[in-house]
Amino acid sequence: MITLAFIKRISQQMFRDKRTLALMMVAPLVIMTLMNFLFTSDTANPKLGIADGNHTLLSS
Repeated sequence: MITLAFIKRISQQMFRDKRTLALMMVAPLVIMTLMNFLFTSDTANPKLGIADGNHTLLSS
């Protein structure tokens, strides 16, 4: 009985708090989106360019 009352009280508090509900819905979506970008992104081969650099470094 006490356990059911405890669960009921916690549930009511959680559903009344709009920030908690929003965080419970938004945070997993953000984390899953970031993980999707992390694991499905293609590796890029960036090209490095130097403008008006010292030409003695390039000749050696």
